[in-house]
Amino acid sequence: MFQTAGLMTVHFFRDVIRSRKTLFLGLLTLIVVGITILTHYAMANQGVPPGYGALMYAGCFSFLLPFTALFYAIAAISDEFETGTAVYLFSRPLQRHGIFIGRWLSAVLTVFVLVSVVNITAWISGGDVGFSFLLRGEAAIFLGAAAYVSLFAVISSITHRPLAVGLLVIFFWESVVAQIPFDIHVLTIKYHAVSMAGSGLPLGAETSVPLAQGMFGELFQESPHVAAVVLSGLTLIFTTVSAFRYVRTQAHRGE
Repeated sequence: MFQTAGLMTVHFFRDVIRSRKTLFLGLLTLIVVGITILTHYAMANQGVPPGYGALMYAGCFSFLLPFTALFYAIAAISDEFETGTAVYLFSRPLQRHGIFIGRWLSAVLTVFVLVSVVNITAWISGGDVGFSFLLRGEAAIFLGAAAYVSLFAVISSITHRPLAVGLLVIFFWESVVAQIPFDIHVLTIKYHAVSMAGSGLPLGAETSVPLAQGMFGELFQESPHVAAVVLSGLTLIFTTVSAFRYVRTQAHRGE
């Protein structure tokens, strides 16, 4: 199975990373990097430089992380059935679980690399913040990418319109619903990723309000360790469901 997963990883990077979709997302990442730098200098000139926490939240967790995860989850799961690649893959002597694992891992790593570019830029621009905060942010991005890709893989395996449903999740559930009182935000992936990255991290140089508290209020505060466990658990659940759907339902459709 692991050999198959490795083959699928190479296959994904060869075919998808060079696609127009990746070119678009690469340009989008560069735009977000530019906006992050310009935001820092514009606010610094006004005497209120944004800290690493604010730049990381705006550049990574608010939009780029779930958006890139959605696109690459669709590329890993749905696109191969639309293009007929699945018929070829499943006709070869390859283990189907290995195919899924390879494509899932490739999607997660691609999302992680793209978002990390913005995160590192935010850390450099955000002033005197310890290297440990950068490492925690990177870990939160990786686990967040894994959870988002797994969630969108489930969506891709059960609907013919994963892009529309995924965008609804990003802009409605992860953003609008997260602002509703009564701790509804704890049901979003973004909250746990932000809690893991921003525990004890100030929003900016002029405030001591922690990132997670500033974004979600004081109703519920989560430690980085609990957030990591929750994100890992969500990833395991979503990955198990999407792998089952991929191997059973989608593979049957592909044949």
